[in-house]
Amino acid sequence: MRNTSIVLSLTTMLLVFCPSGVALAGEGFLTSLSVMALTNSTTQGGQGSSGSTVLTETELTYHGSFWGVGAYFQYDRQGKPEVDTAAGPKLELHADPFYLELGYALFMQRAFDDRSIANQRGKGHQLGLGLRSTLPGSSLFFQFSYKYRTQIVTTQDEAEMDEPLTQVDGYPLFGVGVHF
Repeated sequence: MRNTSIVLSLTTMLLVFCPSGVALAGEGFLTSLSVMALTNSTTQGGQGSSGSTVLTETELTYHGSFWGVGAYFQYDRQGKPEVDTAAGPKLELHADPFYLELGYALFMQRAFDDRSIANQRGKGHQLGLGLRSTLPGSSLFFQFSYKYRTQIVTTQDEAEMDEPLTQVDGYPLFGVGVHF
């Protein structure tokens, strides 16, 4: 069922975002900002995140003929009490308008203000599949991607954990950017 929803999402993004089939032009830099927003409520023992979850991802990438290399930064606000951030390098392979990306989070942190844990840190990686389509006669583009992210928490409140905590999630991102 999950794979079916991913295929339907990718098909829908193709029909909505690429009506003219216009792709990015040539080599150069691109920068983009993508957003995912959900409403959530997770509680355990009366504590946990609730409210809106907003994840933003900012990217700066240099594109070659079929490849790209760059960096990304994620800001993930999970309700009022939790903020997750991650940053690191990324690689892309693209066949316009589609692209496949692999990112490695050199830095990943979760900050809490509603529990005895102040912060957690670690590393992570993500795999993404998406598409970009420029507006005709413009360097602006729209993008849609589906990311599969793994975060591995290794320290909690500056102390090494006996066993790492692993979180895996998938989410769609919609964004806008500029190619220069």
